Amino acid sequence: MITYKNARDNFLNLYEELSSKHNILLKNYPIVDDLTMDSIEFVPENKEKLLCITTGLHGIEGYLGSLLIEEFINKYIKQIDLKTTHIVLIHSINPYGMKYRRKVNENNVDLNRNFLKSFQDLPINKGYEKNKTFLLPKKLGSNLIEKFKFYFGVIKLMLTSNKTDIKEAVLLGQYQYQKGFYYGGNKKEKSTSILSDLFNQFVNEDYQQRIFIDIHTGYGPKNQMSIVNSPLEKRTVTEMISDFNYPLIQKTDGDDFYKINGDMVDYLNALIKNDDYATCFEFGTLGDSTYAQIESLRLMIHENCVFHMKTNEKMTKKIKNEFIKLYSPNDEDWLQKAKQDFHQATDGILKHYHYIK
Repeated sequence: MITYKNARDNFLNLYEELSSKHNILLKNYPIVDDLTMDSIEFVPENKEKLLCITTGLHGIEGYLGSLLIEEFINKYIKQIDLKTTHIVLIHSINPYGMKYRRKVNENNVDLNRNFLKSFQDLPINKGYEKNKTFLLPKKLGSNLIEKFKFYFGVIKLMLTSNKTDIKEAVLLGQYQYQKGFYYGGNKKEKSTSILSDLFNQFVNEDYQQRIFIDIHTGYGPKNQMSIVNSPLEKRTVTEMISDFNYPLIQKTDGDDFYKINGDMVDYLNALIKNDDYATCFEFGTLGDSTYAQIESLRLMIHENCVFHMKTNEKMTKKIKNEFIKLYSPNDEDWLQKAKQDFHQATDGILKHYHYIK
């Protein structure tokens, strides 16, 4: 199984291979201990366009992101006009989460709930508060018993809470319980602060066009990538399917979605200019059936339990293995399909905005 060190070494080796051929910069941003967020920048003679690809916001999801950065370099660097296009490839926003195969960072913060405008008067997640006994970490016993208890808890949740409360509880983000999942923090985290500064810098520079793509795994139809847009995106899904020639594009303002506090793509969409584009590529794993969504929630809760509460080794190992399969599958067929979808979506976006022909 590839490690964070392996992935980072591969990224640094890419820089070494490219540095003799292109005008590029390697930047290393220390995050915690000896772990860094790293970037390769292709610096043009004239900054007419920007393309920024980010990976590993949810640390464990950075393994696919690392692979797709390599795919991007191998396929697109020869097609893009590097004299006019500023390319920024960011490896492992959350290196702690990537190294230890967690979604959250070293402070148990979900960085995709940490892009708030202000940390004064933090939002209250009423659904989470109402169901905190079910959601907060607790000591786990055997796998069979814990599964039964979890599904009993889900049934109780559905009988005692309305749809809005449930969606708030499991998606919105919460800022009161540091050991709870989807904890958004009480201040801007180091990675978030670095990215916020970079994004503001990019938006304030005089580019004619900016594209931001953030790579994620876990959500959506099984073995299928979705382009997931912010509710701030003005175009309809039908228009974008036509524009990008990609079949599965979603907007986070329908019945299947709920507002997320501190979301990075939402932050970018509030920041960018009218003709710019910021989106998320989501690579589905378990699928989007009701069962798959409930299993995803179980693994989120149980992974958080075994991290914070002393649990027997056998149960801990089982949960961790299931969690890895959810967010970082090592299945060759899945990886090949992910590459194929990445190429199709990237082709469509870059052709639409005239980055490639």
